[in-house]
Amino acid sequence: MAPDGIGVLLRERREATGRSREEQALFLVRLQDGEPFDAGNLKRWEKEKRLPTPRWYQLLAEGYELTVQEIVRAVTASRRWRRATRHADGVDGEEETAVKRRSFLSVAALATGITAVPGIAEARTGINAGLSGSDAGDLAYLDGAFERHRGGYHGRSPVVVLDQMKADLNLLRDVLGRPHPAGIRTDLALTHSPSIMVRALLEMDAATCLCSDGDPTSAVDKAVDVWEKLPPAYRGGLIRTRAEALRQVLPGAAHDRLEEALATP
Repeated sequence: MAPDGIGVLLRERREATGRSREEQALFLVRLQDGEPFDAGNLKRWEKEKRLPTPRWYQLLAEGYELTVQEIVRAVTASRRWRRATRHADGVDGEEETAVKRRSFLSVAALATGITAVPGIAEARTGINAGLSGSDAGDLAYLDGAFERHRGGYHGRSPVVVLDQMKADLNLLRDVLGRPHPAGIRTDLALTHSPSIMVRALLEMDAATCLCSDGDPTSAVDKAVDVWEKLPPAYRGGLIRTRAEALRQVLPGAAHDRLEEALATP
């Protein structure tokens, strides 16, 4: 677990208030005007079994008296620690770079399909490094850019917000317009092992059937199991598309659980 990561940050801030995880979860529920919050999320985040996704950044910042930027930096440190640990365990560097590029392009494409992404200008260095394959790339800023500014101006004037949006759109247009080698473009949609992917796709389709039959708990159990068994280099293309489609139709806690699994590198 990263010494400067999100797990240590959340645990130390919570313990400083004298709250248990259950008490902290109830505190977050109050901040959400009574919307349920699973205390199990806090345990997974503190132990870094999972990392919080951007949808939780604002709530965590408010609930732990931190800024969103501090949350993002801590999540980034945890992701960097995971990458370093995987490299130490012998994960191939080229596969890791390909996965990082897939992650970047997926998020960027999603962003352009929704709205402007304020905050991307802050990540220029990280984006450039990510596209070059450098481990210094900090793609968490891009992941959280939309979430950081969702829900209002947050004390900023409309003029400032619009200026940021304009700058962000210009940057995003520049990034998406950069040429990528043919091999990388192919890897964004395809994988290298048909046998692995066929089995995974069949299992993911079975999970979708369970959801259609009214059993979201079994559906998410199967989907998460399939996802976690796949090597990181095989989590792109059709399998991610199927998993994302299932995530969109899952309700409540099942939706959140699959979302967290898909956000884990």
